[in-house]
Order: sequence, then C-alpha cells, then structure tokens
Amino acid sequence: KFKAFVEVSHWLGPFEPNRENKGLVLHGLVGRGKTHLLVALLRSLIFQHGVEVRFVEFSRLLSMLKAGYSTGRSDTVLLNELAAVPVLGIDELGKGRLTDWELQVIDEVVSRRYNSMNTTLGTTNFKPGAFTGAEPPNAAATTIQSQTLGDRVGDRVYSRLKQMTGFVELGGVDFREL
Repeated sequence: KFKAFVEVSHWLGPFEPNRENKGLVLHGLVGRGKTHLLVALLRSLIFQHGVEVRFVEFSRLLSMLKAGYSTGRSDTVLLNELAAVPVLGIDELGKGRLTDWELQVIDEVVSRRYNSMNTTLGTTNFKPGAFTGAEPPNAAATTIQSQTLGDRVGDRVYSRLKQMTGFVELGGVDFREL
C-alpha cells in the first residue's frame, strides 16, 4: 500500500490552493486498498497542506439525503457543501441500484464540482470505460465486473470524470484475505 501511496502522491503532484488541481479515481477489485489510500491522501492534504477536504461514501450520501427529505429538509445545503469544498473524496463511485434519483445525485455532485473546477478524488470497483450497455452481473455468483464505470454513472458523468481526474488501477491481492 505504501508503494501505491507514493506513486499516487507523485502522480497528483503538489496541491496548490486556488489553482486547478486534477483529481483521480482509484479503481480495482474489492480489498485492494482503494479506500485506505484515498483516506491517506485526504489526510495528507489536510495535515501537510492545510487543505479543506470532505469524505463521503456514496451510499451514505444517499442515506443522508433521504433522511433529510423525510424530515422536510432540502438537499440544497448538503449538495452546496459538497460542491464548494476544495477537495472531495467520494468512496464507491458507481455503487447502488442505478435508480434515476441515484444517477441524478451523482450527476449533480460531479457536474457542480466540474463547473467550479474543484478537485475530486474517488474510488470504484468498476473499470474506467464509456457506457457499454452491459447488464450487472449476479454479485452472489461472480466477482467479475462486466460493467464499466460509464455503465454505472452514465456517459455525462463519466465524460466529466475523464476530464477532471486521472484513473489509477490498484492491483494485487485482497488485503482482507491476508
């Protein structure tokens, strides 16, 4: 994991506030340390560079929005915060059931960050690639992901992610099995 951290840190380059800083999306199979590495990068930005960051797991974001709706709160405050923070780490891009609402939420978050040129970091279990139309695999029967990230987040979001981030694959073994 340390070697991957050094490589990813070098790839990101020096973070400079008030400048366009390209983000990245870590992708790979489950258990490869994507979330661990993302959190390490965010901690480095906080403690070594004094950068304001926010971390959100995508399913948790959806849960927070639903909880707000059930109490009569708008999603505006939370989505504004996610759009405005200089660096946002989104864990588990492409996770979910792909409902219209889920796709609308990821579109809004990514589009607003794209338009404001704020740095976005992410993780996903899906390979980078445009929409293919592949059906989701039966997760109980296989660990092979036939769908691409474009299949999971839509062409519009994937296109923006391609421009605003780089993609770094994390290989190796499942650390949870060690």
